[in-house]
Amino acid sequence: MEDGNIAFKVTYNDANWSGVCSKKVAEYNFGNRVWCGVQSHFEENCQSACYAHPGVLNRNYSPCYDAIAQKELQFSPGYFHHGSKAGEPKQCKDAKVGKIALFTSKEQGAAEIERFIFAIGVIEVIDYNLDDNGNEEEIIRCHKDSAIQFSARFRPKYWDYYSNKKAPETIFWGSGLIRYVQDEEILSLLNRVVNSPVYNNRMKEKAKKIIEQFI
Repeated sequence: MEDGNIAFKVTYNDANWSGVCSKKVAEYNFGNRVWCGVQSHFEENCQSACYAHPGVLNRNYSPCYDAIAQKELQFSPGYFHHGSKAGEPKQCKDAKVGKIALFTSKEQGAAEIERFIFAIGVIEVIDYNLDDNGNEEEIIRCHKDSAIQFSARFRPKYWDYYSNKKAPETIFWGSGLIRYVQDEEILSLLNRVVNSPVYNNRMKEKAKKIIEQFI
């Protein structure tokens, strides 16, 4: 059985995941990320004027979840892009309300081992939205006030706290957008926040409160 915690694979965004990418970053993503490539051909994509001001973006209005991942602390498991289920939404079947979501990313061209965590959130809602094809897309949203958000300088490395069960020595994520994370791995990360001198007291207190739910 899974513990109910998840990690999201979020496309790199140089607007701190609170706005659309710069033109340079967007062009790279258009050619190297599936969803970015798809929506780049839309009449209005992420580089269109309607999305230019970060203030207009919210959980109900954005060109992609990557552009609001830190701002709104929500994400989706994504869609199948190949095979018989192509075009159908995926689901986090073992994610649980009250458990933890890690928002992870890595800079363009960086090795997978350089993947970092930019936010830790407590899962508040697992909701469903109807997409344009009438499918129920799963949306996982975290509580904003209790979330821990890291500055670029002190982001923990994801692979310091997670390992693949079947091949612990292998640093590999693949194409899916989610990974299930064990309680002990989450606790290790939170204890690092509590005990490291680089994090401020507000972040430490948030980490302690989250730890309490695991005890």
